[in-house]
Parts: sequence; C-alpha cells; structure tokens
Amino acid sequence: MALWLLVLLVCTVPPVPAADNRIAWHTFAEGEMLRREEGKTAMLYFHAVWCQYCTLMEENTFTDPTVVELVNRHFIAIKVDVDAQKKIAAQFGVRGLPATVFLMEGDRRVGPVPGFMPAERFVTLLKQAR
Repeated sequence: MALWLLVLLVCTVPPVPAADNRIAWHTFAEGEMLRREEGKTAMLYFHAVWCQYCTLMEENTFTDPTVVELVNRHFIAIKVDVDAQKKIAAQFGVRGLPATVFLMEGDRRVGPVPGFMPAERFVTLLKQAR
C-alpha cells in the first residue's frame, strides 16, 4: 500500500522546468562551434575568480531577467577565465576585467568593452550588439 502511494505521488508531481532564469554559458570551443552552426553572435565574457567587479557582474548584471532573456535568445554566451585561458584573452586584446567581446558573423569583433556594467547599461549594449 505504501509503495502504491509513493508511485501515485511521484506520477502526479509535475516535472521541474529547465532553468530559464540563468544564462546558458558555454566554453570557448563549444561556443565557437554553436556560433558557427546557429549563425548567432557570440558574447564572450572574460573574468577571473579574484576579480571583484567580475563577481558583481555575475551576481547582479547576469542575474537580471532582461539580461538573461536577451543573452539566451540572441547570443551564444561564452565564459572565459583569463587565468586558465590566457591565449584566448590575448587573442581578443583583453587587458582589464571584466571585459565583454561580441564576435559576429565573418569573425567581426566589437570590443573588448571593459569594466562592470549595471544591468540597465548592459541591456543597452546587448540591444546594440544584436
């Protein structure tokens, strides 16, 4: 009887929806492949674990619902740790953190755009880059 109630309970609980409230980050290699397949602009976010402004960006800007929706809908989001991937950071001319680069069709670049941005300013940047 207890087993039957457990089965009934499990079958009637709706599935948990996918986490739509977070940016779908990719590695550089994975993001580059997706960018070429989907024809979307890549948004490369350069950061480091020791960077206080990077932490602010991740905790405030990248959790804003409008930012999350715009990034997930219009861009391939690529997160690059500059300490682990120094060559990629150098390739894109990153000198200060955090930094954002948009990589468009034909490998055309916009950026790096240095520094922390509050959500409102970042939304403006995203709308210009798409």
